[in-house]
Amino acid sequence: MKTQSAGKEVVKDEKRRRRIDRSMIGEPTNFVHTAHVGSGDLFSGMNSVSSIQNQMQSKGGYGGGMSAGVQMQLVDTKAG
Repeated sequence: MKTQSAGKEVVKDEKRRRRIDRSMIGEPTNFVHTAHVGSGDLFSGMNSVSSIQNQMQSKGGYGGGMSAGVQMQLVDTKAG
């Protein structure tokens, strides 16, 4: 469909994308729960982060990857 807008010809896509809702999304396949990581786990220090990282690497899927040195600064925040 062609329309004119401020003297310019605009071509609109005739095929509109269908909106996806929750009913169209299926259950996960081959899902394996390997660990629970909560927000508090990441704020308990670098030892905890290393422990989580080691635990996840032991589950597989990390072969052939490249490692990168990452430095994180932990900032203590006080809630409310």
